Amino acid sequence: MAAVLDEAFGHLFYALRSAGDLPFRGPAFTAHLDVDYHSKIGAGRLLLVTAEVESVAGRKLAMRATVTDGPPGAEGTRLYASAGALFVAPRPTRLVREVARYVWCLLVPGARFD
Repeated sequence: MAAVLDEAFGHLFYALRSAGDLPFRGPAFTAHLDVDYHSKIGAGRLLLVTAEVESVAGRKLAMRATVTDGPPGAEGTRLYASAGALFVAPRPTRLVREVARYVWCLLVPGARFD
């Protein structure tokens, strides 16, 4: 379930970035993922994962998500899990430095990218 929620957050991030709705460019990474498990999920269940933005501050993007078996808030809808996540974009200078290290390791025999 944690992987499903992290993927949902990643897709939301990508959609926001593609639309130009973030104050930063480039990648962002999951810095924190907090999952609350509310109910067991039976095999073969069709699930709905809903993710939304809580806040954006500089290079940080906070999001919330739920996993249900129907529209959130609708009568009879069961909540299976809820989560919060913080995605952080690396500083541009660090990103360039890490990419340069990676390329160096590809080009130099025996070089390691630890």
